[in-house]
Amino acid sequence: MEIQIFNNTLKNIWAYQPNELSPVNQEIDAGLQQKMLSVFSLGDYYTYVFNINSIQFSRLSSDVKRVLGWTPEEFTPIFAMELIHPDDRTWFINAESAVVKFFSTLPPNCFFNYKVRYDYRMQKKCGNYARIMHQVVVINYSTNGAILDTFGLHTDITHLKSSNSRNLSFIGLNGTESLLNYPVEDISAGIEKHFFSNREREILCHLWEGRETKEIANLLFVSSDTVDTHRRNMLKKAEVTNTIALIRFALSIGEL
Repeated sequence: MEIQIFNNTLKNIWAYQPNELSPVNQEIDAGLQQKMLSVFSLGDYYTYVFNINSIQFSRLSSDVKRVLGWTPEEFTPIFAMELIHPDDRTWFINAESAVVKFFSTLPPNCFFNYKVRYDYRMQKKCGNYARIMHQVVVINYSTNGAILDTFGLHTDITHLKSSNSRNLSFIGLNGTESLLNYPVEDISAGIEKHFFSNREREILCHLWEGRETKEIANLLFVSSDTVDTHRRNMLKKAEVTNTIALIRFALSIGEL
């Protein structure tokens, strides 16, 4: 799965949250990480607190450097997603979709009763891949039931598991029954497979034919500013600086 499509799909999955996001707990307990460690079986690991609304780590342990080789400054959530093995990205998308759907069926006071568990491969700074056991619990939600913050622990289990068999489980906490090998629906068929949107590809075709912005705007019944905005977005996506390079890029990936 292309990384741009992968990132956009994840953002859409996590964007299910209602608009009103006042947290139930204004402050996350400073001793939280030590409390949460009792939940997990530990190996070589790092921990983090992830804010879903901002898609940022509010806390990230320095142990990420020991496990993966990346410094905490380098290891942003967007960068972390890019490190997921290309063959595991569809699985990660499907698993996250199943997690969001599962928690959406629960009353907020039950959010703390489950730990999410599944694994995938992440690239280390040295270039090799480590198999990471992904374990997450909810630690904060809004007054209207939207999950705000999660606490996660990533353990390197490369030495324990070499196969690429996959399963998602919700481990019961506080006396709740576990749900092992939870069914995961393949949502990849509904994901836009093109690098550029339909409108962007329309504009690309006109650019390829040598048309200027004003002419394209007239043909598509939109403003010139709209066409220019699409052009800027495409340049940014393709990481190029001019229209000729953009067209070459589009041709190279089969978008023209």
